[in-house]
Amino acid sequence: MMKIQNTYNAFLSIGLSTFVLYGCSSQTETKIHEQEQQQTLTIGFQKSSLSSIVLQTEQSLLKKEFPQLNVQWREFPAGPQLLEALSAGAIDIGSVGNTPPIFAQAGNKNIVYVGYENVQPQWQAILVSDKSSIQNINELKGKKIAVQKGSSAHDLLGRVLEKAHLTWSDIQPVWLAPADARAALDKGSVDAWAIWEPFLTVAQVEGHARPIIDGTKFENTYNFLISRPDFVKNHASEVKGFIQASNLA
Repeated sequence: MMKIQNTYNAFLSIGLSTFVLYGCSSQTETKIHEQEQQQTLTIGFQKSSLSSIVLQTEQSLLKKEFPQLNVQWREFPAGPQLLEALSAGAIDIGSVGNTPPIFAQAGNKNIVYVGYENVQPQWQAILVSDKSSIQNINELKGKKIAVQKGSSAHDLLGRVLEKAHLTWSDIQPVWLAPADARAALDKGSVDAWAIWEPFLTVAQVEGHARPIIDGTKFENTYNFLISRPDFVKNHASEVKGFIQASNLA
């Protein structure tokens, strides 16, 4: 499991100035924050959030960090939906891929980066049916390609198109959440699917699908741990505790 790095020790030069508050609390503020500690910590996760899934199984890791808190988990199909809930205050913290925060920031969502981890490049790919005649990315021209809008797979598909010297107008993007996209590929309603793990492996094992390209053809990317500025300011100990527990998962 890759370690989640704290962003106030390694600022990513992507608009993290709000997070300065995390590392600059005075002793008085710290006491106030401790008094304000909430009774419930609500964590958003996806099937791809491996550390969060481990933490759900190994409850003792979180119990050690939050002995007085009731920890709740909420699952989301992809990062954009998770960040929508986070911005609205429905959850306190969650892990997403590299692209959802960019779309969220462009939409003026109330979020802040608090940590990051490297992503294995082979965890993302463009899949086609085993029966498809498509053998390489140049053959994606004119094809219907399913992808979750605003997800890391959205970014991957953009990189693939660029590598194939294609534009978005050269394909027919079909904006679908992972479950719907898998069904569309199985039925032949779309020609290809841009997706990440664990949906990637499951589709290959159960859905008779094969990759035509994966993330190893591109530079490394990241997952990000995201919260809200007000939560980070008032509950810095909970944020630090979650990062510590995640790194033990």
